[in-house]
Amino acid sequence: MKFQTSFGSITEVIEQLNYKLSHPDQSVSSGFAYKTVPHITLKSIANNEPPEQETLYDQPEIEKIQFTRIEMLTDTKFLHGTAETIEPSVHDHKIAVICFAGETKPLDVRIVDQALREAETIRPKPNYLIFAAFQIDPAAAKLIDDTKWPGLTLFKVQMNTDLMTRDLKKKSASSQSF
Repeated sequence: MKFQTSFGSITEVIEQLNYKLSHPDQSVSSGFAYKTVPHITLKSIANNEPPEQETLYDQPEIEKIQFTRIEMLTDTKFLHGTAETIEPSVHDHKIAVICFAGETKPLDVRIVDQALREAETIRPKPNYLIFAAFQIDPAAAKLIDDTKWPGLTLFKVQMNTDLMTRDLKKKSASSQSF
């Protein structure tokens, strides 16, 4: 079953979640990994030398989480979907649960708090809790950033307004202007 929302499919909503660290065994202070490209010059071509590598500091590498299974959650009010991921680096399956905010209302502290409470009751225990919203209240963002649960990683995903498809849905023939 493909998980659909009024915003589009979940895979369209959650494309990227974290930047890749240059040294994952160290903290964020080690910096991020950036895209590199060959810098081809006339000199390297004339001397038959391999091109030097240029680092594109405006393009950090992004670790994407790939979903192998996505389903709707029906027993919860604030958590809307569950997904199974596979981590490409370790080939390990992990469980993610997803909380969507409404189209017209920002993700607020109350929704985050209730989703966290519901996440405690989910079995098997999720590894990721994803908050997806068009707008995220600063207090809710702080709560997500400050919440530390062993074995649970929280993500904020800012959804692009292009995902709003209400105006693209089929309209009745009487509403056409031509």
